[in-house]
Amino acid sequence: ICMKTENDIVNKVGKMRFSGDVIPEVWYKTIVSSNGRVNLLAINILADIVYWYRPMEIRDEMTGDVTWKKKFADDDYLQRNYSKICEKYNVSTKQAREALIVLEKLGVVKRHFRTIETEMGKCPNVMYIELIPDALYKLTYPEPADENGKTSFPSDKEVFTKKETRPSSEVRTNTKRKRRHL
Repeated sequence: ICMKTENDIVNKVGKMRFSGDVIPEVWYKTIVSSNGRVNLLAINILADIVYWYRPMEIRDEMTGDVTWKKKFADDDYLQRNYSKICEKYNVSTKQAREALIVLEKLGVVKRHFRTIETEMGKCPNVMYIELIPDALYKLTYPEPADENGKTSFPSDKEVFTKKETRPSSEVRTNTKRKRRHL
């Protein structure tokens, strides 16, 4: 691809082949925790899950015909475990589990736990993640605002109503003030 713009930096970045996860901007407003704050870990995990569910293009070298194939090995759902999520995002198992629960509450994924047969014997509680395309669509393309300006996700004004202020002198804190003697 030969792209030429009036900006040298843009031209150089245009020559790079980026691949992997894609994060739609709207997810920063639609994927929020119960307190209304953006959940970056849940967003990143969902982007990874969506990557694995995106079809892979296979082009026949002789005929040029295009077929599509899934990226993951199992027939129905993507197999994931908490340790891989923890390793990839440098988080604890608790954080990974909580992020997946946020995604489940949003209805965009569903965790399935199965016992599978391996060469070493039975392996219980193997996690599979089902992606729910209808919910993914709603998170990515939320309903437009109604006549009152309300959307399907909270606005910044609804979420961030408290102002952060320093505590009054009567409030006890965990920090000690050192008095300087002159």
